[in-house]
Amino acid sequence: LDNTKTRIPQPRSNTKNDRVPSASKSSRSKNKEVKVEEHHRNLLLSKKNKHMSSACNSSKIDS
Repeated sequence: LDNTKTRIPQPRSNTKNDRVPSASKSSRSKNKEVKVEEHHRNLLLSKKNKHMSSACNSSKIDS
């Protein structure tokens, strides 16, 4: 009986431990989404910069 009593809390602690990595996984996936959004923003900025540089070059050629 003592052995069963000591075994009962172990699965409870295991479930708690299992919940922690699952929470970290969800937070990691959120971080990935944020990184993707930042990447898209960087792409848009780089495209704008390219357009600006090309416009500057064309203006120099026209002058």
